[in-house]
Formats: sequence, C-alpha cells, structure tokens
Amino acid sequence: MKRSTKEGLMITGGAIIFSLQVAILGYWILGTPPKPAAKQLVSRPGDTLVPTPQAQQINAAVTVPNKRVEVSTAGHPSKGPANAPVTIVEFSDFECPFCLQDVPVLAQIESAYKGKVRRVFREFPLRQIHAHAQGAAEAALCAGEQNRFWEMHDLLFQEPRTLLPEDFSKKAESLGLNSAKFKSCMESGKEKEIINQDIAEGTKLGITGTPATFINGRMINGAKPYDAFARVIDEELANSSLAKP
Repeated sequence: MKRSTKEGLMITGGAIIFSLQVAILGYWILGTPPKPAAKQLVSRPGDTLVPTPQAQQINAAVTVPNKRVEVSTAGHPSKGPANAPVTIVEFSDFECPFCLQDVPVLAQIESAYKGKVRRVFREFPLRQIHAHAQGAAEAALCAGEQNRFWEMHDLLFQEPRTLLPEDFSKKAESLGLNSAKFKSCMESGKEKEIINQDIAEGTKLGITGTPATFINGRMINGAKPYDAFARVIDEELANSSLAKP
C-alpha cells in the first residue's frame, strides 16, 4: 500500500513537471512579446533632429484641428492680396532648422495658390536656445523699414551660419539698403518691443516652439510637407466657394 502510494506520487510529480516544461516551451515559441519597433523621429517645435521621410509622412497625416483663433495681422510684414480668402500667419525663428524646412514649402504654396493666399510673418525667436535669432529678427524688421523685409527674410534663411551683427550689415549692403539708416535702426533696439509683443501673443496662442503656422486661424504646429498645408488651404477655399489652383 505504501509502495503504491509512493509510485503514484512520483507519477503525479512527473506529470506536473512535464506540463510546466510544455507550458514554458509553448510561451517561448508563441508568447514572446515582439521587440518594440524603432522609434520614428517626428518633427517637433524646437527640436534639432532632422525628421526622416517616414516621419514626414506621419506629419502629413496629422489632422489639423478645426478650432480657430484670432491672430493679429495688422502692421506686420505681409505679401499677397489683402482680401485673399486664405491668410497664413507664420511665427518663425531665423535660426530654427525646422523653420528653414518650411521656407520652400510656403514659397511653393504661394506659387500654387497665387492670388488666393496672403502670408504674414510674426517674429518668435527662441532666445533661450538660439543665440542669434533675436538679432536676425531685428535685422529683418529694420530691413522692413526700407521695404525690403522679405528680401532680408530670404537672405537670413539662405545663410543661417552668418547671423552675427557684422553679417547683418553685409546683407543690408547686398540688398542696396541705406547703410546708415539700417545701422541706426539696429543700434536703437527699437524693434525689440515689436518682437516682444509677437512672442507674447504667440505664447497666448499656445506656441511653445517654432515654426507655428495659422491658416485662417487654424494652427499647424511644426514643420510640415506641402500636402499638409495644401489640404487645409483647399478646405478653406472650399468654404469660400473658390476653386482649387
């Protein structure tokens, strides 16, 4: 009787061990969780990473909220018809690599939607991380006093490694500006208040980095490819009963 009981226990124990081995083997074959996919580098305001093509596709798929906010445009550098059905207001930083990505995209938008969009530029230098952005913003506004804001805007973005005071003077000369007036404007620091007002309004609108773009008050946060802008513009044009380009 004792021997039979001992053999029974041994058989039962062996069965349990075998079952555990089978369960462990099955989990190892079927149940091992997959390794996490490589993280995509998605463009974010203020980042210094270059987004991958996959990340750009992700950005293009981002839905732009329908929420609209009031963004001031009066008195700020602009181009395009004042009565255009679509107004694009960009808060930007001349030392921001992602803002640089937006430059050719917005130029393409201007060409494709000629006569239907108006561009307005607002200053938002990230002074805490971009040492030369403030000076560049002042240089652009000082050039604007001689009606050459957009020309200086283009030069500053074309030459992002030359943003020192002496560089601004050279750029002004290359644009044919009155050097004495430009120098006086830069030394006076009078554009600083305008820049501070731009930053204050942008902050109230929820901007924490650049670029930040508003299309008829709808915010697009960060650098985006052409299709992301065009989709929103087409929606706005449809609302105004105007045809696409």
